[in-house]
Amino acid sequence: MTSQINTRQIGLFIVIGIGLVFALFAGNYVADEDYTPIAAVIGSLIVLLAFFGFGSSGNLIIPICYGLTGQISILPLPFSVRQLGVILASGVFISGLIFKSRMKKASLESVDYLAWFNIVWLAIVFFRNPVGINALGTNLVGGKPYVDFFLGVMSYVILSRQEITPKQAKFIVLSTVWLSIFVSVIATIVFFKPELGAFLGKFYSHFGSYGIAENQSVKVGETRLGALQESGMTLITYCACMVNPMNMIALGKWKYLGLYIIGILMVMLSGFRSALFNAILITGLSCTLRDRIAGLAKIVFSIAALGLVFILMSYTNIQLPHTFQRALSFLPGNWDTHAIEAGEDSNEWRFDMWKTVMTSDKYIRNKLLGDGYGFLRSEYEQMIDASHGVGYLSGSEGDKESHMIQGTYHSGPISTIKRVGYIGLVALLMLMFKTAAYAIALIRKSAGTPFQVIALFYGLPIIILPILFVFIFGDYNDITLVLFSLGMFKMITASLKAYNVEAEILRS
Repeated sequence: MTSQINTRQIGLFIVIGIGLVFALFAGNYVADEDYTPIAAVIGSLIVLLAFFGFGSSGNLIIPICYGLTGQISILPLPFSVRQLGVILASGVFISGLIFKSRMKKASLESVDYLAWFNIVWLAIVFFRNPVGINALGTNLVGGKPYVDFFLGVMSYVILSRQEITPKQAKFIVLSTVWLSIFVSVIATIVFFKPELGAFLGKFYSHFGSYGIAENQSVKVGETRLGALQESGMTLITYCACMVNPMNMIALGKWKYLGLYIIGILMVMLSGFRSALFNAILITGLSCTLRDRIAGLAKIVFSIAALGLVFILMSYTNIQLPHTFQRALSFLPGNWDTHAIEAGEDSNEWRFDMWKTVMTSDKYIRNKLLGDGYGFLRSEYEQMIDASHGVGYLSGSEGDKESHMIQGTYHSGPISTIKRVGYIGLVALLMLMFKTAAYAIALIRKSAGTPFQVIALFYGLPIIILPILFVFIFGDYNDITLVLFSLGMFKMITASLKAYNVEAEILRS
């Protein structure tokens, strides 16, 4: 079914708008005799035009770059690699609106209506709290997350109108895995050679943040490596997609067992308990989707046995790394005192912050409708002072104050109430559960086809997301992940349908 609207006129309207924005942008820098940003934007437009040659295949850059949240620091552009990928794909999409008389129209289902309700609701919250728009009578600052949200909406709109081949589906998954491994390797090198952080950080900003001061003595297992968390989870998810985790011990599956163990070691070295819970849920879900109740029983028994092994190990002379013990400190055992205290302090710090936020009107002014992104300039200055220990607060209290002002509560529900209120929280949870149900149905439909792996790769994380969001570690920004994932599921659904039609034709 094709759209009946004049897409060429819409595309031209968008381009004219972009041209006007660029004219204002360039005029400001020309007045200051600063031509570097202008050259950067023009260069980006040239790359964008060249990128059009890829056609609809260019949209694959969205899922491939989705995990790259750092910036290319040598470019004078305030966008992450993920955002640049969506911007490039948006250029391809807009060119399609201009140069094609008809554009494929995505079918709308109940999950899409929920998605658009969430999108419109945040737009309403924005106009109630218009951060960064003095013309609307506001002095709010810190509205950059709106850009990421808008690009998340674009990724959903673009992907939901695409189809991919089985070869492209395999390429997307493998590219994501290899990019994740590459980032981990470089991060590990920087860990041991922190002096490289400043240099490598010019090419990818996260590499600079992985560097540790050269005069600081650190050892693997004593310092949490955040870079290993995401890469470890990527490896675990990939292995859980390729083969039933309970069958990895079988002959011919050992390479997946090896990669899975490497992923688990990465997660343990990262020292984040939330990552360990994530790994357990991904593994358990993979088994359950394949073997139903029997698979769930097997994985529960296996995890319980493995947990018992670690508990018994804690009473021996075997000394597990500090990060391992921190991640396992929720289990009863003879763990290192500092590891236990670190975990308990983290929990107490969060609970105190949640209680303060929810029992006061200081940090969330409108709990029903939400405050949106952004905060008063006076609050921003107070946050900066608190984070640097200036004033009456210092140490962990200053850090807590800073987090409460900017709304990073380490809690999905409370963070959502801050941004879009109770109404937005209900809408987001409904969208999360509906998208998870969509993913389960898609995984079952794709079983035995070339799209099974990619359906599992993007489906497993989104199915467990509501649990992580509510009970372990979440943030309202997860809505961009939900929108991106929904776009991926719509794309896979359309591709699977086309594949089945083609297979039926070949059989007949």
